[in-house]
Amino acid sequence: MNRYGSALVNILTVFAFTCTCLVGGTYAALLANPRLPINPFPPAPPPTVLVLPTAANTPAFNLPTLPPTKIAAITEQGATATLVVVATSTPTATRTLIGGATITLTPSVTGTPTSTQMVQVTTTGTPGTLIAVTATPLPSNTATQTPTLTFTPSKTRAAFDFIVQEGNPIALANVFNSKGCSWMGVVGQAFDKNLNPRIGLIVHVEGGGLSIDAFSGSKPAVGPAGYEIQLSDRPIQTAGTYKVQMRDTGGVALSDFVTLSTSASCDKNAILLNFVQAR
Repeated sequence: MNRYGSALVNILTVFAFTCTCLVGGTYAALLANPRLPINPFPPAPPPTVLVLPTAANTPAFNLPTLPPTKIAAITEQGATATLVVVATSTPTATRTLIGGATITLTPSVTGTPTSTQMVQVTTTGTPGTLIAVTATPLPSNTATQTPTLTFTPSKTRAAFDFIVQEGNPIALANVFNSKGCSWMGVVGQAFDKNLNPRIGLIVHVEGGGLSIDAFSGSKPAVGPAGYEIQLSDRPIQTAGTYKVQMRDTGGVALSDFVTLSTSASCDKNAILLNFVQAR
């Protein structure tokens, strides 16, 4: 019995020692590398370093380099000579005039072509006499290339979703109901961008003590998206009394207010006002 008990104690001792070694080795490994998969609480990954691009200065355009052009003109009359040199540089030349039957002028041009300059040389003397020639530069003009910017204006976007159809409002005789001249009001339709009928929108009229709403599509006699709002039981002359606005079913404005002027004539007691979707 004691022998079995001693063996069991030895086994437990070896097991405990092995577990202690495993735990110690695990701690040592986590201290050396905290990102091991066995770590239940690994540290947060380091933040990513943002690398900004390096700006480069690129010239918009390069001016062309013009080749030098030389034009020499010699006029001989007696002992007078004129030399005109056109070059794309600042010329430095030495010239010698020898009188007699033969006149030889040899211009020498040095430098890098940068501009255009004219030089006039005039000599006067007796044939057979050596004369020093002095070059007098003429005023020069330097061409400067200036880029031209062309601005193309863009189309202005409408402030509201709907605008008044071009040519509206129009004052007409009342042919939209049976009341004839015993009626004055506003009629019209609502269209989308493709001129298709828009039904279910609110047309709001206010002014002159009135505040009336009508739905587009409620008056088929005017059109598929027609509406009709009565302002009076007879034609009356007004200027800026009534205002009309297109709204959605939540009361949000879809167009700007349109101010109306009415007439006391029976030929102009129906005001046609159509709205078209602009965006």
